[in-house]
Amino acid sequence: MAEALIRNIIPGYQHKLGSHCSSLQMSNILRYNGLEVSEELCFGIGAGLGFIYRKAFNPPLYFILGRSDELEEKICYHLGGIAVPYKTDDNQKAYEGVIKLLDKQQPVLVNIDASHFQYMRDRFNLFDNVRYGGHRVTIVGYEIGQTKASSYFYLSDYVWGDLQKVSFEEMELARACDGAQTPPNNLFYTFIFPEKFISVENAIKKGIHLNVQTMLKPWFPVFGIPGLEKFCTRILTWNSTMKEDLLRKNLNMTYMMMEVVGTGGGNFRRLFARFLRESSVYLKDDSLMPIFKTYRRLGDCWKEIAYLIHESAENIEGGLWKNPTQTQLLLDEILEKEKLGIQSLKDFLNE
Repeated sequence: MAEALIRNIIPGYQHKLGSHCSSLQMSNILRYNGLEVSEELCFGIGAGLGFIYRKAFNPPLYFILGRSDELEEKICYHLGGIAVPYKTDDNQKAYEGVIKLLDKQQPVLVNIDASHFQYMRDRFNLFDNVRYGGHRVTIVGYEIGQTKASSYFYLSDYVWGDLQKVSFEEMELARACDGAQTPPNNLFYTFIFPEKFISVENAIKKGIHLNVQTMLKPWFPVFGIPGLEKFCTRILTWNSTMKEDLLRKNLNMTYMMMEVVGTGGGNFRRLFARFLRESSVYLKDDSLMPIFKTYRRLGDCWKEIAYLIHESAENIEGGLWKNPTQTQLLLDEILEKEKLGIQSLKDFLNE
């Protein structure tokens, strides 16, 4: 095998594992830039709690996710920094932007369609039928050979213990492909961090405040509490509105996005519960602990629903529809506790 002509891997970058790609990558990047803050705190500071119930029409798949968007921008803003997203249709500009930052010894957070990486396909089966271009990885180095096929990027990915090595060819395709519900658009971030960060305590309160607003008053009714109301009252109608092959695809995708791929389990509610528990220590305020317990219970409820969805994907008459009355009671509990949790956080801010 020919040796790389040029090799550059950022020294001092600590690759740690976590539950969710964006919040874990931001924790690692902040640590590299001088601020030690956990993945859980990153998730909450970035107002990561969310919900979306959206139907696409080509292909006709539902996109259901338990977190909000623009997590990176919100984390940085609440800590006094700036995350500048850059998108381009020009693959060469996308490549040059990453190399330029790496040469400045800055890790680069990028968007990819994970179905194009074999190490992802080996771990998950979601990508056989479903394309998702919103997965975040951090590029921490490169080696340049004679061709794109013999040149490689080194990636930090959230549940892999070692850095992953992918060719320039694979990376270009994963960053630029279309066809996914959320195409990656060659997205990468430039970060500007302050000499002195805003205190974590203040950032926690800012994150909770924004999360209350976005859950109670989302800009569109497929998000937040309105989106949850739609999901909890409509999912049991899926079997009467879809053909079997499409129903199985939707059920499989929903199960994976709720429980398996980068949620920390329980549709992000377990991750958010841990944020509240850690925040109670930072803020020296035990009044967050009952709310922590609400979201911990929600994590269990969402896990139970996710497993019923998975069972239904295997057997349409089982799972959700084996005992639809009992399933609806569980969905009602989820909606009730979601409303209770966010109202309790609103009351906490007003104390």
